[in-house]
Amino acid sequence: MINREKNLVSSSRADWRKLMLILLFGNIAAGIAFSEVMPFLPFFLRSLGHYSTKQLNLYTALIFSSTYFVAAFLSPIWGKIGDRYGRKPILVLSTLGAAFVLGALSFVTNAAELIALRFLQGVFAGYFTNTNALLAAEVPKEKSGNALGTLSTGFITGSLLGPTLGGIVSSLLNYRATFLITGFLLIIVFFINLFFVHESHGSSSDSASTGEKKQSSEYKKQAIIYCLFLNTLLIQMANNSIRPIQSFYVAHLMHHTGNVNLMNGLAVSAPGIVCLTTSSFLGKLGDRIGTEKILKAGLFMAILILIPMAFVTNVYQFISLQLLMGFSDAALIPAVSILLAKFTAVSHSSSTFSWNQSFQSAGIVIGPFIGSLVANLFGYQAIFLMGASLLFLLLVVNQMMSR
Repeated sequence: MINREKNLVSSSRADWRKLMLILLFGNIAAGIAFSEVMPFLPFFLRSLGHYSTKQLNLYTALIFSSTYFVAAFLSPIWGKIGDRYGRKPILVLSTLGAAFVLGALSFVTNAAELIALRFLQGVFAGYFTNTNALLAAEVPKEKSGNALGTLSTGFITGSLLGPTLGGIVSSLLNYRATFLITGFLLIIVFFINLFFVHESHGSSSDSASTGEKKQSSEYKKQAIIYCLFLNTLLIQMANNSIRPIQSFYVAHLMHHTGNVNLMNGLAVSAPGIVCLTTSSFLGKLGDRIGTEKILKAGLFMAILILIPMAFVTNVYQFISLQLLMGFSDAALIPAVSILLAKFTAVSHSSSTFSWNQSFQSAGIVIGPFIGSLVANLFGYQAIFLMGASLLFLLLVVNQMMSR
């Protein structure tokens, strides 16, 4: 009986590459769906009525932050459900719920309805977290860097393609048609998860060995996991503190002349392109030399890039540094996910990754407000120096934890 269970587990674990490819395709499609509506949401808002500049600024902030605000509180609940009943049901529910919410955006008639649906979207914002949790539970620990690094390229690819496709569709048709197409795309992802994603619900022998390891180093592992949550929070705060002012900073560097939109688009997409081509390689490298080293190297590189960003004199220097920042991005967030997978028991992977999403969402909400405050008080350049300071603090904390 025991041998039969072991054989079933071994067979399931042998299928992790197939599962990775299925989740990778789902991540690409979902990444496109979630990102293709983002660039024109402010313009769609403006088309819903006559709003003052102050109202537009407030409503836009609510539209972008509301989903992450709700996700920050509900993610741990989804995580507990995932650990108890399986990660696949969460993938199915989150894609189906998000499909109906995004499809419903095509029927809103005022700003209040739009904001309310964006809040509701946050309830179903557990898809990418649980694809990580599901794959982390199925893949052998020594291959988690390769698997999760590859999986992260799906989200990155979708996030890069989404805004372009959304812009094309909204130009050819209209904003409301784009929401309906987005909902349909998520319905496809729903069926992919429903029929093609399978999970083994973990290994009993795995759980036992994990339990023995936890008994001997419970405090150390918990401390590392909390430290990784802190990494996620501060990395997201540093990254997202820059985003609200980036277009203004590009315009400032160009002296408000020339094709600012084009240059800003290049500056936004540059890190993603590099990240897409390197994150899988860095995941494999982390399996060989240690993911902790990849994380520290990513932090150190980001600090070295952010400081000169504050002192660039033209937009081409800024875009060049953004390209280099892609190497850092390819190391940081995937490395945190990989380390969480390595230090978390299979039976708690959904809870751990969901808590990580809570800290990620909190960083996404807090970062823009801090960035705007710093920019108003000290100017654009100060935001880059603040981001470098946050990452330097992380580097010191991580070094202390590794001793």
